[in-house]
Amino acid sequence: MSIDLTLVRNDTPGVAHRIHFNNAGAALVPRPVLDTMVDYLHREAAIGGYEAAHEAGPRLEKVYDSVARLIGAARDEIALTENATVAWQMAFYAHDFAPGDRILTARTEYAANYVAFLQVAQRTGAVIEVVPDDESGQIVRSHAGETAAVAAERRARAVDEEDLRHGRSPRARRADATAEWRSGW
Repeated sequence: MSIDLTLVRNDTPGVAHRIHFNNAGAALVPRPVLDTMVDYLHREAAIGGYEAAHEAGPRLEKVYDSVARLIGAARDEIALTENATVAWQMAFYAHDFAPGDRILTARTEYAANYVAFLQVAQRTGAVIEVVPDDESGQIVRSHAGETAAVAAERRARAVDEEDLRHGRSPRARRADATAEWRSGW
C-alpha cells in the first residue's frame, strides 16, 4: 500500500507553513479530522453534549470495526481511549505485580509512565530497573542481557512468551513506552 504524500499534505493545512515533528499526541490535524471535530462541536452547541454524544454513538461504534480491519484484528481486541498515556496506563496497571517482579524501562521513559512504575513498585514491592541505552536513546541489548542475568540470580525470571500464551503470570515485566516518548513527547 503506497501513500500519496501530495494528497496527505494537501489534506493537512499545517504543513503549508511548518515542518512538524511532534507526532505523538499532538500531530498536525488533517482536514477530514478537523472538519469532523468542528461539525461535532457545532452539533453539540446546537442540541447539547449528551444529546450529541448519543446521536454520534452509532458512528463512533463503527470505528472499532474500521480499526480492527486496518490492523487485521477482531473488533473485541480493540480498545480506544482519549490518549496514548491513558491507554498505556490502563494496560500497565492491569498487570498483577508481586514483590521482586522487575519493571524494565529506558532512561528516556515518559514521565507519566515512570510515575506509574514508582506507584506500583511502592505498592507491590516490584523493582524498577533502568536498562542502559546508547547516545541515540536506543536500548543496548548487550547491557539488557547482563541486567537480566544479574536479576535472574536474585529471583526474577525472564518474560517467557510461552507463559504469556498460556496465561501464566511471568515475574518480569517489560514496560516500554519509549515509542510514545521518542515519537514526539
